[in-house]
Amino acid sequence: ASDVYKRQRQVRENSPLGELIAVVKANAYGHGASAIARACIVSGLSRFAVATVTEALELRQAGISGEIFLMSAFLPEEAETIVRADIIPFISSLRQAQSLVEAARSAPFPARAFLTVDTGMGREGCLEDEAFFLWKSFYGHPTLRFSGIATHFSSVDEQDWKEPTHEQIIAFNRFLISLGE
Repeated sequence: ASDVYKRQRQVRENSPLGELIAVVKANAYGHGASAIARACIVSGLSRFAVATVTEALELRQAGISGEIFLMSAFLPEEAETIVRADIIPFISSLRQAQSLVEAARSAPFPARAFLTVDTGMGREGCLEDEAFFLWKSFYGHPTLRFSGIATHFSSVDEQDWKEPTHEQIIAFNRFLISLGE
């Protein structure tokens, strides 16, 4: 086990951003999300990603206090639970953003969220025009704070991944540049 922790520290120290997020969705792929999260905390990781609100709540109920990112879409009626549990969802629609704004009105802190841009996968995120609208509409909002912007690469696990991934990187960078205009 100490070798695993040593490798995790080496990866984290050599990461260009210095931050890693442990993906513990689907019960940490059958290994036990809470147990894996605790092991990650021991090695210095404190950010976790899950697929559902239920998975995020299970981590909170197990005493995991680090940042928890909800990577999959959520229903607007789950917004209040997300805000109360300090979960950081990935949003891809006006309806989701509005539900977080409304849920955070009575919270002591703004809701945090990642804006998710669909750069070619076609399954997660909103198209660039809608993402631009959401960013411009909610950036600096008193009850919703964007913690970042994300995309999902569609082909990195396939043999011919380089060209489509490169195209998605170009699209993502183009979108990021457009935010400054």
